[in-house]
Amino acid sequence: MAKSRRRNDPDEILGLLYSKRGPLMYGHILFAKYREGSEPVSPHKVSAPFVISETIGPNEEKIVGSIVGLIENILFLVNDIEQEITNLGSSMKEQSFSNSKPGEYSMIVELPDDEVVIRKHFYFKQRVAGMLILLSVQSRNLFELFPRLSGDMRIMVSDGKITKKMKIRELMVHFIHNRYLFLDGEDVHNLFPYKPRPSAPINSTFLGYKFNWIEYMGVISCMAKELTINDLVGFLRGKLQKLSLNTPYGDMVSLLQNIHSLSNIMVSKIGDPRYNDMFELIFDEEIASVLRGIEPGKEKQRTLICSVAFYSPSIKIHDNLSQKKFNIFARCKVTIRTKDDQMIHNDVEFRSLTREVNYAKLFDLITDKFGDDKLWNVSRELLSSIGRGSTNADGD
Repeated sequence: MAKSRRRNDPDEILGLLYSKRGPLMYGHILFAKYREGSEPVSPHKVSAPFVISETIGPNEEKIVGSIVGLIENILFLVNDIEQEITNLGSSMKEQSFSNSKPGEYSMIVELPDDEVVIRKHFYFKQRVAGMLILLSVQSRNLFELFPRLSGDMRIMVSDGKITKKMKIRELMVHFIHNRYLFLDGEDVHNLFPYKPRPSAPINSTFLGYKFNWIEYMGVISCMAKELTINDLVGFLRGKLQKLSLNTPYGDMVSLLQNIHSLSNIMVSKIGDPRYNDMFELIFDEEIASVLRGIEPGKEKQRTLICSVAFYSPSIKIHDNLSQKKFNIFARCKVTIRTKDDQMIHNDVEFRSLTREVNYAKLFDLITDKFGDDKLWNVSRELLSSIGRGSTNADGD
């Protein structure tokens, strides 16, 4: 729990500098302490540059270490494993397998005594085992961030009879630290790690157990797809509440990466009516001021319809941490028409807007408008936002 701030405590200042080298965007963090009426002091802590993101195409910015990126990695690995299964099936089409039976999720075939086929199947299993281990690493990272993610796996004895269930989190640890791992058809046999967890049910079994790795992969995929913007906002609320000069570096970078990711999520919502509604609430005073400055001349007495389109949203943590605020940046264009659709005013150039917003207020607005939206859809929505004014705002 963060300590309460005393009146005479110096303000904690967060600086985040950006630089771009080719497709890579770097960040550079510095912290300083400042007391009103005194000269700024030297930075209290300074980081080396670190990679924030890599741009791989229009609107395809991949943010290192973000929760959205972690979900993407998990689903990519699931897709890659499924593709390996498809490729194996295609490469063996010419082979004649007379002995086959349906498994739970695929056809199980008995391999002929053929060196080429056996070798091909062996390397398939090696690739899948490696990807399952990597999938377990990424999934455990995600599950540790969100304790509500949980699931059980059926553990069977060699004849297929279900004997017990095991927490999927424990199976992840067994994969990551495995000393023995053998794939046979859809099943993993006798998986055990270097340091078994005492609570894991398979530790009380003297070998002979198995579980279905396709089912394991499916449970992880379903769990990853459950996460919503509400989950991300909850994570950010907790991290911001404790943000200070003494925050561990890893937590600090994770927070900044995921705030950057939140900006990208707002970009992905351009074109969604909820997006404009939210930004009209954020920039209500600024827009009212803009409209007061537009003189429609003789048309002033007529019924006018005003529309404001917001582009390039960007969210940054206010540099003075004691303020508990974000700096929100956006650009907009204002259009005014008469009731019979006669154009009165149409912005040619973008107007730049900036506003300080309390952490709680912004999070409440986001969860109210988008809270139930799934995080795994963000990449697809970002790609579809190309051409809708999604370039980064002037705050970068």
